[in-house]
Amino acid sequence: MSKKIISTASALLIVMLGVFVGVSSAHAATPSVVSTKITGSNTLTIVYSEPVITNSWDYTNFTGNLSGLGIMSITGSGTSIVTLTLNGIPSTSNTSGYLTIGTGVISASTNASFPGGTYNVTSAQAPILSSVSVSVNNIGDTFSAMGSQITLTFSTNKSVVNPTVTLLGHTIGVSGTGPGPYTVNYTLVSGDAQGTIPATILFTDTSGNSGSATVNILSNGTSNTTGSSGGYITSNANSSGVLYPGNTIVFTLVPSVTQSNVRSVAGSYNGVPLSWYTSNNGATYIATYTVALGQANTTYPLQISGVTLVDQYGNTVGPFSGTDVQKTIVASTASGPITIYQSAAIPTPNVNTTPSYSLVSTAPGIIRYGGDCSSQTTSASAGLNTIVMNTLANGLHSNCVITVTDSAGNISNQLVVSPFVVGTIVTTSPSSDLTAQIKALQDRLVSLQTQTSASGASKSYQFNNFLGIGSVSADVTALQNLLKEKGLYTGPITGRYGALTEAAVKKYQAAHGLTPAGYVGPGTREALNTGK
Repeated sequence: MSKKIISTASALLIVMLGVFVGVSSAHAATPSVVSTKITGSNTLTIVYSEPVITNSWDYTNFTGNLSGLGIMSITGSGTSIVTLTLNGIPSTSNTSGYLTIGTGVISASTNASFPGGTYNVTSAQAPILSSVSVSVNNIGDTFSAMGSQITLTFSTNKSVVNPTVTLLGHTIGVSGTGPGPYTVNYTLVSGDAQGTIPATILFTDTSGNSGSATVNILSNGTSNTTGSSGGYITSNANSSGVLYPGNTIVFTLVPSVTQSNVRSVAGSYNGVPLSWYTSNNGATYIATYTVALGQANTTYPLQISGVTLVDQYGNTVGPFSGTDVQKTIVASTASGPITIYQSAAIPTPNVNTTPSYSLVSTAPGIIRYGGDCSSQTTSASAGLNTIVMNTLANGLHSNCVITVTDSAGNISNQLVVSPFVVGTIVTTSPSSDLTAQIKALQDRLVSLQTQTSASGASKSYQFNNFLGIGSVSADVTALQNLLKEKGLYTGPITGRYGALTEAAVKKYQAAHGLTPAGYVGPGTREALNTGK
């Protein structure tokens, strides 16, 4: 009996200790870093042992080959994989220096603080060939079955270790170190194939990333590269935001080796085929994707993938992909968040106490009124809308405002109705006095309209949409007002983007070091929005 009691007590003690130890261990657990690696041309990925909450300011003190770099954006907070987009590219493709991670990082589940520390950053990008050449000592229509000596020379974009070359089933010794150049010599023996001879190159960098390429040695002693791995695609959409119709993404394809005289490059983005071109003889290829009304919306950043090229020899190279897009796409509305603008002011003075007013809306929605004005018209359609105001008192009305809310809950800009006078002015003054009063009233209206126009084009106005010839919107009205204030635009304020507006935009762009394209794209919007 006594043994039983002791045994039971021991078991209970063991359970209690287990619970205690388990709770203490869970309480003491803190996030740790699993790896810190360069994963793209300008992206650095930190893998934690568990999901963490973190901000860009938790990462500081970039040193070594990361010296001088900073953080442009951060993604992945709330997960265990956090990616920093850097504002430049590390100085080499090898081990890329160090960074310090602060104690502001906390566990997403326990709120335990990360201890902080300095970590070595390595590259996760596979090495690629940077150059390749072939020489043969017996050049003719075909190689001789025996005796022809082939010399293959290649270099890589970073230091590699123990590269191997296989040619006609033979593994051949390689001489060279670091990024090369490496040299391979082989003399054809009886039984070797003649004509085009493939050579497969395998290499691994100092961080353990593997790369490969196949070089076809042609019968005339030249070569071409097929299936070379390690190419990638970058974009200019690597900061958070939303793209609307008219906005663009510029993609840059960087093949592993220069691909001159390619037959074609094929690739698409968001279901739209892209046209690719090179301006540097095949070192890079550029394509521009433009958002258009009716394309697919994206609820998370869509990455580009599946891009291939066919080289001058007919070999397919790729596929290539990218990982740095951070913008989403809304292509279901004409110009992003709903915008309204005045089509025509109410004539003034106006003897009609229920005057009509016209406005244009970029999307359908519910109309809301403020100030003196109201109407039985409560729905707007996309395009021109005519509103009949409810009965207004005689006199000046200068506080009427209108907004439209679309089906997604987006609220338009607040449209200030140009001041107007309703009713017949009754006076016992002589006609000359009446004329003077009307003139004074009209002068006051002009003053109010000028103030309203100026406030509508305030320097705090944010331009968010593409503007060019044919655009008609409140954004164009604000642009015209802003350019007029700067002495660049001399035409009427119409809200319509025509030749005069285009000429003024070109003057603005030239004055601020921008390409004088004549339309308002991302670079011009940034300059306007910063008050330049």
